[in-house]
Amino acid sequence: MTDDKQLTGAKIRKYTCSTVSQAPESPGLYAWYGKVDIGDSDYLRLIIEGKDAGEARFRSLLARHTQRHNLPGMHVRIRSSFESEWRATCPEVTTEKFIEVLSGAADEEELSDQEAKRRLASLDKTVGKQKSRQLLKEVLEESVPVFAAPIYIGVTDNLRRRLTEHASLLERFARALEREPNAGELLRQHATSPYFALRALAAGFDENYLEVHVLNFAEIAPSGYSTEELREVAESAEWILNRWHRPYLGRR
Repeated sequence: MTDDKQLTGAKIRKYTCSTVSQAPESPGLYAWYGKVDIGDSDYLRLIIEGKDAGEARFRSLLARHTQRHNLPGMHVRIRSSFESEWRATCPEVTTEKFIEVLSGAADEEELSDQEAKRRLASLDKTVGKQKSRQLLKEVLEESVPVFAAPIYIGVTDNLRRRLTEHASLLERFARALEREPNAGELLRQHATSPYFALRALAAGFDENYLEVHVLNFAEIAPSGYSTEELREVAESAEWILNRWHRPYLGRR
């Protein structure tokens, strides 16, 4: 089954990796989103040696999912006089600091901003109670796609065929990596792969943490448009949307 969302007269349909074979065979746009999957054991209260293991598990899950959204390093090239040149890859460090906050490793005294201290205190209270963790879990799970940014926006002549290709590559690469003892290092080497499936896996998104939303142009366009014209409009929309929203696993 698929979920339909009415948006300005157009139906945005959601699929998972296991249901993309139900997508229409039509030109259109699609956007992949990273989703969080939180089970009962990830937030339920469980006292072990006087401490709530549920809080620790919940914090760990939030930190892991945040790591999936870590932006890739930026390649920097500096040129000076006499053809002097410097090159480096600068890692993004903001996510690391946020992961420390989520995991409970951040020291409140090291935060100079009062607003940051207030939010940290609020977070500590939220994750410290089972009922608050459960509500936060439901909010985070329901946030996609309205309160989430896409990680990839694409265009295709045939939504079913293209999305099936993505899902098949995700499954194939994931199985191959299961047999690879140095999978972590191999994935880091493919963080900028031309294949979305490899970039997604390198970021930590397997089929369990992905969903795709599609806009079928054959369904929304008035009569009188050829398939070629629909493709041209879809390509123009994809070009604009990628530059507006800059999904971080998009083609570089």
